[in-house]
Amino acid sequence: SVCRMSPASELCEGCFRTLDEIAAWSRMGDDDKRAVWALIAQRAEAAAEALTFYLDFISPYAWLQSTRLEHFAQ
Repeated sequence: SVCRMSPASELCEGCFRTLDEIAAWSRMGDDDKRAVWALIAQRAEAAAEALTFYLDFISPYAWLQSTRLEHFAQ
């Protein structure tokens, strides 16, 4: 009951599992859990790549958005 779901990805923001995976986890066998762990690793890698892209390419230009808004507010 600690998971917090992201509406955009439909994954838990902490463990990267879906609601179905979270609900079934206690009933899953070891093989099924290993399969979910493999998916979690892929999802975590994708999230890290998205964050890196944001920090490298989008975040440095965030000031442009506020500058544009200030210009139109005048």
